[in-house]
Amino acid sequence: MAKTRNPVKWKLVERQKLELLLKEGNTITHISKIMNLSGHNIRVEMKRGLSEEAFLKGKKTLYNHKLAIITEIKECIGEEQFEYIKEDLYEC
Repeated sequence: MAKTRNPVKWKLVERQKLELLLKEGNTITHISKIMNLSGHNIRVEMKRGLSEEAFLKGKKTLYNHKLAIITEIKECIGEEQFEYIKEDLYEC
């Protein structure tokens, strides 16, 4: 039976810490030790907070915690629904 992974629930403060650690130039291995998370979980979160181009080019210092939050919301509810409600969010 295949092993299933439990996704990490990232909190705002953890995303902000990751952003700072990446901007300081820390390696994924070092960050995973500091944050007590696997390198896989760090890379998954980095992908959320980087543009596709930045991720593919390895420009990890461009990680943006706000983009990561938006990406996670889109993953949960779907792109179409996110686009549908996005305009209404500004009116609230």
